[in-house]
Amino acid sequence: MSCGPGSADANERPKKKRRVEKADSPAGISLERTMPAKVKLNLVRINGNAFFLMGAFQGAARKQGWGQADIDAVLDQCQSGNYDHLLQTLLKNTTTVGLHDEDE
Repeated sequence: MSCGPGSADANERPKKKRRVEKADSPAGISLERTMPAKVKLNLVRINGNAFFLMGAFQGAARKQGWGQADIDAVLDQCQSGNYDHLLQTLLKNTTTVGLHDEDE
């Protein structure tokens, strides 16, 4: 029973955008991992403490449907270097929410 174009998709969940992340392993092997779309998070509004930043990322990622393995991968990468590396990793995995938007 067909009710017109698009009616079959009415009960399907929308697919989440994913992106491909490339990295080199210590052995020199190129690794590719499919990651969820970037987390919407305005890092400007957040306390600069490293643990607070990672906690904010984790909470926002969970609310936006990221799996725990993907969250852990980002957090592990955050912890693999210094504070600047942590910030670069978070910036790479987030998209800034506008200054006038409230916690989306």
